[in-house]
Amino acid sequence: MESIHTFDVQTKIVDSVREVFDMMLSMDLEFHPQVAQNYMFGDRVLGTINLVGKVMGIVTIQVREKFSRAMTGRMLDIDPDDIQSMDEIKDVIGELLNMIGGNLKSSLCDAGLNCILSTPALTTGKDYNFETKAMSRNEYFTFYCRKEIILLHVGLKNQDVEAAREMQVPENLDFNDKVDIDGFQIDSPISGALSNIFDTMLDIEIERCEAQLDNRSNQSWLVGSISLSGVVLGRINFHISETFSRIITAAMLDIETEDIEDLAAVKDCVGEVCNMISGNLKSALNDAGMPCLLSPPSFTSGCDFEMDLLNLQRVERFGFYHQDHDILVEVGLKPSYE
Repeated sequence: MESIHTFDVQTKIVDSVREVFDMMLSMDLEFHPQVAQNYMFGDRVLGTINLVGKVMGIVTIQVREKFSRAMTGRMLDIDPDDIQSMDEIKDVIGELLNMIGGNLKSSLCDAGLNCILSTPALTTGKDYNFETKAMSRNEYFTFYCRKEIILLHVGLKNQDVEAAREMQVPENLDFNDKVDIDGFQIDSPISGALSNIFDTMLDIEIERCEAQLDNRSNQSWLVGSISLSGVVLGRINFHISETFSRIITAAMLDIETEDIEDLAAVKDCVGEVCNMISGNLKSALNDAGMPCLLSPPSFTSGCDFEMDLLNLQRVERFGFYHQDHDILVEVGLKPSYE
């Protein structure tokens, strides 16, 4: 069996991306191996999809918003100026991610690095950063279509032996099981996790409120995200302001907020909160006969961005607050057989 360090990521990704863009969009891409760019400025679209199992990973694609319209026009055979909604663009980017991520998953499984794929997620906006921590191998790919740039990132890591044993590996999951997503009680595991984390562990009192997504102006936000893959597919987004993320970090580390030097410690603590929330939901899903695996957390931070849970059957949002700090937890689920 190959390892994640000997697996030929470049060949698989370059061939897959070129094939998908040629077949679906009739676009001829040039790969520039000497350019390892991982960030794009301005109005852009970032799509992500996770791999979970014996190998954990992520695939991201990033393009400028204007080029995403050209891509959508090519796939739908319409004039980009006739695209009236971002929904069409999101569907196209999501489909491309499914194909590229699916090709990589198949190649990894063929090499004995078994994993399964999550559902894609999208971030759009003008001012945000994206990061997935704890990957032991990161590869960056830069493609050009004439003067337009397409950025790909692949991150991989081996699953911890103890965690893999606890999760059970993907071969044990029956993806044809019919599951009752609509009848599943989401509120209880989410509220229970939040209460345990804030009231018990952090000694921070929180109250329930109406969930809101339109209050990001004039401050920076940090969103921790985890994907679920298995008999059910899904996504959990944990939204808080950067200011409140520092308060959480100070409480977790028992230090003053002024002693927090950078966002690395903050992301570690927010990632731990995301793991606990997602772990509580995963346990409830397992108990309900809907086993799934969790991806490592990823982080989106900035002042101007929107996040979308794509093509999920059920999406619920739960709002909380502490003093004047808002907390939002988004959960999206769907059966894997759809």
